[in-house]
Amino acid sequence: MEEKKLIDYIIDRCSYLNAENLLSQKLQLLDLLLLIQKAVKEFSAKIELLQHRPLQNLLSSQEYEECKERIDSFSGNFKVSPVLETSTADYSKHVIDYLFPDAALDANRENAEKVRLVINTLDAEVFNSITLWENSIKYALKKLTECLEKMIELSEKEWKKEEYEQLANELSKQHSSALSPLTRKANSQFNQWKKESYNDPDEYQALIANQLKELLDTDFIIIDPNHLIKSYKNHLDALYLYIDEDDCNEEQRKKFYFLSKLVEHRDGRFMFTKNTALGKYLFTHREKLVANDIEAFFYFQKICMLAYDDMDKSLYARQKEESSSKTKAVQKKEKSAIDISDLAITLIPQECKEAANKVLTHQFTNPKGIVLNSRKQILKAAMKITITSNVQLALLMKICIEVEAVNPAISCPDFVRALIGIGSIEYSDKKAICKMADGMSKKINGYKSKSKRYPPLDKNHRLWKSADREIGNHIFENMNSEED
Repeated sequence: MEEKKLIDYIIDRCSYLNAENLLSQKLQLLDLLLLIQKAVKEFSAKIELLQHRPLQNLLSSQEYEECKERIDSFSGNFKVSPVLETSTADYSKHVIDYLFPDAALDANRENAEKVRLVINTLDAEVFNSITLWENSIKYALKKLTECLEKMIELSEKEWKKEEYEQLANELSKQHSSALSPLTRKANSQFNQWKKESYNDPDEYQALIANQLKELLDTDFIIIDPNHLIKSYKNHLDALYLYIDEDDCNEEQRKKFYFLSKLVEHRDGRFMFTKNTALGKYLFTHREKLVANDIEAFFYFQKICMLAYDDMDKSLYARQKEESSSKTKAVQKKEKSAIDISDLAITLIPQECKEAANKVLTHQFTNPKGIVLNSRKQILKAAMKITITSNVQLALLMKICIEVEAVNPAISCPDFVRALIGIGSIEYSDKKAICKMADGMSKKINGYKSKSKRYPPLDKNHRLWKSADREIGNHIFENMNSEED
């Protein structure tokens, strides 16, 4: 029962104590006392809950004040009618006649006597004292008034920044617990996704994009027209990294604008650091948000964190492998008196040397108008990437085409051969060249995995999706750098 209706009901029950028969009136008083005690218990539980998790609906302080005044004015004048002192003997006979009419009484003498004893016991031990009734109900009303005073205080409370942040932290901790259903569900979905993925940056991006769409389809984000600026569409660049601009509807754009107030997007990732803003948002909209809406947000957060953590682990593993390879190479060099450069030239197949001469341009001009040597710049840029990664090799090839360091009609196998030809990649066999070129071709020309289609790389690296664009920017800078 709603708080205000509950108070109204108690007042009505307190006012209505004139029953037609004695026992009924006494039972009404007992029921009234239990009702007031129940109300006190409910208010006390809500007050306790509000101390730890203030996502409960509250009336205004004025409404609580009105309820308190009504209880105060009534409890001061509450008295029990003297009619309660009257004997219930006649009423017990009436009840027995009703339960065992006519001849039925002779067959139920024992049961009839039990009913009479129960009625007399109630009258003697429970309902007998007017003072007891008045004191019990007045005390219960007093406790109810104290609860209402506390509710007034809570509804008028102005929250501090630290309390909003604490609210968001507590909810985040609750939903990130290893035993929480939300965490188990997120882990299960992510592990299933891992089985079907190729650990490609585009696939991580697609996973997060799907979760973002699902969040925007829920009622978690509340569009507040009073805080929607006219130029909000200028703040949607991050959204278009996950959902194509042409595929976004107006509601998604508005919701993402308000989501960006709660979650920062930086360096191609969602950063869940705005705990104060999140806590304030949850508290402000507590009357509209339900548990499922709030869980949808923390589910999105959990999937993002799982994806980012897995991406970082994969990157760390690759870097560790590269570091190990470089260490072994240094050790090998120290043990050998052979000239490494001569050995490298000896091991490079003739077709790779020819490919380098065929597909590499002699020079190109950087954005500053400075002419640079193509072979030298490609070698320098290749040293800054994970050369064993097909994806990063594909990005390097696209940048080389963009700056005109290679022939624009170059094929992926020829690009790999050219890199071997200039000594950037170590030659192993033709099968390895084909495998590397196939992986690059998928990244450059796009491919379909399961039901998901991954688009080809744009000829302009600035239009690539966030993860690729970051690597592309790094390659582009090195390709155009004048420093050795």
